Amino acid sequence: MRHHLLVMVMSLLLLSCGQESDRQSSTGTPIIEGAWIRVAPPGAHMLAGYMDIVNPQSAAIDIVAASCSGFGSTEIHRTEMENDVARMRRQDLVRVPAGETVSFAPGGLHLMLHGPAAELETGVMVSCTLDLADGRQLSTLAELRAAGSRSTGDGGTR
Repeated sequence: MRHHLLVMVMSLLLLSCGQESDRQSSTGTPIIEGAWIRVAPPGAHMLAGYMDIVNPQSAAIDIVAASCSGFGSTEIHRTEMENDVARMRRQDLVRVPAGETVSFAPGGLHLMLHGPAAELETGVMVSCTLDLADGRQLSTLAELRAAGSRSTGDGGTR
């Protein structure tokens, strides 16, 4: 009888540990939502990209670099006001706290895409990747669109 009780208690403990582990692992992989790039006037050499980075995990993630296909380089910037003048400052690291979302949006954090390889038109999808400090990468397709327009693509994580 004591043996059966011990086995039952141990089984319940193991089961509850497994459930906790499942809960932690089911918090999921960080994802990118609503990615888009603002279309620039013809001949422009810089465009800006926006998105939300959702971190459902129980630990913070750090974004350390970005790249987008069809551009010479991609940097992470933050727009800051200094003496009533907007200035863009390069960011070497963007932390997304556990269970939170960080938005890359006009007037704040954004991707600065330098040197497009070709003229890009509204509706074109661009592959972008964010590099995390732990070596993982998050990839998405970002739609080129005019500011204020609605997305025609999903702009979600791929």
